[in-house]
Amino acid sequence: AAPPLPEPRPPATDASALAGVWSVTVGNGSQQLEETVILFPDGSYRVMAPGAPAAAVGKWRLNRADNTVEFFGVNLLNLGVRYQCTMGRTGASTLSYSGTCQDERGSVWHVAGTRTAAAGRSEVVIPGLNLEGLTDAEKEAFSGLLNNSPCTCGCGKNLLACRLDEAERCGNSLLVARQMLTQFMALVRR
Repeated sequence: AAPPLPEPRPPATDASALAGVWSVTVGNGSQQLEETVILFPDGSYRVMAPGAPAAAVGKWRLNRADNTVEFFGVNLLNLGVRYQCTMGRTGASTLSYSGTCQDERGSVWHVAGTRTAAAGRSEVVIPGLNLEGLTDAEKEAFSGLLNNSPCTCGCGKNLLACRLDEAERCGNSLLVARQMLTQFMALVRR
């Protein structure tokens, strides 16, 4: 009998095909969480969990040699704990991946995701703040943090809305937003 033929390798994935919105399930055996992950064309990503528009941020890259995607990130909900993941294609689909993640504390969890939509570049601009040098994911995550923080100037808006609508009149939101940006950058770039 002839030996079985090796399974043909599926074609390599193009990194640009991966950029987009992903529906992801994260679990560690006893818990499971549904998250949304956006992979930006600049090689950054943002994780959004229920009630947390900025759960994690980081960078991703495609390893074309073995069709895996590697993620290096920081968990914003867990005070900056760093982690990394390696995910491989699930079957012949170029838009479904699964794999494992491990953080610097030794916690391990399984991740599986499917791309649900394409994504473009982020165009976040916040008056009075210099966001140059931030990745697209960091800009969107920081914008989400400001959107979830109330302004204390009496306008009744959140910090993001106050910066966008009241930038000329509100020095309070500018000072708080700058402090938050400094803290955010210290957390994600440590």
